[in-house]
Amino acid sequence: MIPASGTQIAMIQTADGRYRRAVHAWDDDGHPMVVGTTGLVRADSLGDVDKILDGGDEFFRIVAAVPGGGWMMRDTDQQPMRSVPVISWLVRADGTTTAVVPEGQGDSVNGHELVAHPSWTFHHPDTTTDS
Repeated sequence: MIPASGTQIAMIQTADGRYRRAVHAWDDDGHPMVVGTTGLVRADSLGDVDKILDGGDEFFRIVAAVPGGGWMMRDTDQQPMRSVPVISWLVRADGTTTAVVPEGQGDSVNGHELVAHPSWTFHHPDTTTDS
């Protein structure tokens, strides 16, 4: 077992949703090890590992927040299609952005986590698309 160096994160998909777990080590075969209920376990024992994020992929410091600019997120699985506004965009030090959208009882969520589901897409009402 090799201790993890840095801030690698395993993105794990289960029937209940998608979540993150910090990678604490790598087993002898190169599988990420995360904390489970019994101690360190292989990440794939908790669900399907979509990807491993390195500390720089999504975890740069937020340096600005800008208005949503009219952008919307649309769930194409629902009929009629459900759209929610992008409240703001968080800008990180590496230049990447994260959409913030409302959910449920007025809470906000990371819109990019919804976009990971294939039925959610970004669109702007001032543009037209075939999809």
